[in-house]
Amino acid sequence: MQEFFVILFFIANIIYTSSYAVRDIMWLRILTIMGALCTFPYFFFQDTPLWSALFWQTMFITINAVNLVFLYLERRPVDLDDDQKRLHLLVFRSLKHKEMLKLLSLAQWQTIGKGEKIIEKGAVIDNLYLLFRGEAEVESDGKIRAHLRDGRFMGEMSYITGQPTSANIIATEDTRYLSWTKESLNKFFVKNSTIKNVMQAILGYDMAEKLKAHE
Repeated sequence: MQEFFVILFFIANIIYTSSYAVRDIMWLRILTIMGALCTFPYFFFQDTPLWSALFWQTMFITINAVNLVFLYLERRPVDLDDDQKRLHLLVFRSLKHKEMLKLLSLAQWQTIGKGEKIIEKGAVIDNLYLLFRGEAEVESDGKIRAHLRDGRFMGEMSYITGQPTSANIIATEDTRYLSWTKESLNKFFVKNSTIKNVMQAILGYDMAEKLKAHE
C-alpha cells in the first residue's frame, strides 16, 4: 500500500510539472488542484501524518479553487440585448462583450427631439457623446459642416482637449444617444487600462473617418 502512495506522490509531481507547461491560467489552476489532491494520501498515511504539509496543501487547493470560480465567472458568456448587439457592431467590435458592458454601465442613455441641440457652440463640455440612433448635423456660422449618423462620437475634440466646442450639434430627427462623464471614465480607465487603450483607438478611428469625409 505504501508503494501505491509513493506512486501517487510521483504522479502528483508529474501533474505539477504539466501545470507549468500550459498557457491557460484556468488549466494551470485545475492541474495544480489535482496535483495537490494526489499528495494527500502520501502525507496522511505516513507513520505519523504530516499535518503541516496537509495544512498547506489544503490552503493551496482553497486559494486555487476560489480563483478558479472567479475565472469561470469572468469567462462565462454573456447575452447582449438588441441595443447592445447593435452598439458592438457599430462601435465596440474591438472590445469583448463583458468589457463593453462595463463601459456601457457608466453611460447615460438620452433621447432628444428634432431641432434640439445636443451640444452648443462655445461650450466646454465634460461629457463624451455617442450617437446611437438618429441623425445630427454639425452647424457653425449658419453653415452645415457635417452630418452625423449612428455610431459617431460627438464633441470628442472638446472632450479630449478641454477647449470650447467649435460648432453646434443639432438633431435633425428624433435621436437617441449615450453620454459618459469625464470623471466616471477617468476613474474607470485607471483600473481598466486595456479598455482605455481600445477606447482611444476607437476615438482615433472615428476622428480619422470624419476628416476623410471632409476631404
